[in-house]
Amino acid sequence: MTKKRKIGIIIVSVLIVLTLGFIWANSLLDMSRSAQESGFVYNATMNVVEAVAGKPSADALRGVISISVFRDMAHGFEFALLGVEIFILYVLVKRYSYIRIFEILCLGLLVAGIDECLQMLSDRVASFADVMIDFLGFVLAVGLSVLIKFLFDLKKKRTGNAKEILEEEKN
Repeated sequence: MTKKRKIGIIIVSVLIVLTLGFIWANSLLDMSRSAQESGFVYNATMNVVEAVAGKPSADALRGVISISVFRDMAHGFEFALLGVEIFILYVLVKRYSYIRIFEILCLGLLVAGIDECLQMLSDRVASFADVMIDFLGFVLAVGLSVLIKFLFDLKKKRTGNAKEILEEEKN
């Protein structure tokens, strides 16, 4: 294994731990604190939209995306980020294969389930719908990552970089 690959594994592992810490720390917040933080992020996001696209666009967006929908989208995004990170880790440690996608998806579902269970430690309740929203974000990101890797590998094979492919498989 190359030094570059080892450094990549360390960096991605740290990112996964940070992402899990962020997700699970927010799940341990009580309902009022969680709503307060979500409201702050929602308002900040809408202010950025207003600054970039103008007040009419921000008002239209507020009419379409409620804070509840925004929270669901944020959960999906957090899990999408985690899905990409775990996929990259699998590729770096050479554990990735198309058969391993099921294993990666099971990890995502496990993390989503733990996330909802942690909410029961505060005054919040676990929701199957929230597990599915989290998992959907994870699945979409892993699916996109698989597609990108497939296209990248296909391009390598078509351009005749067989030597590069063999060298990469050795490392």
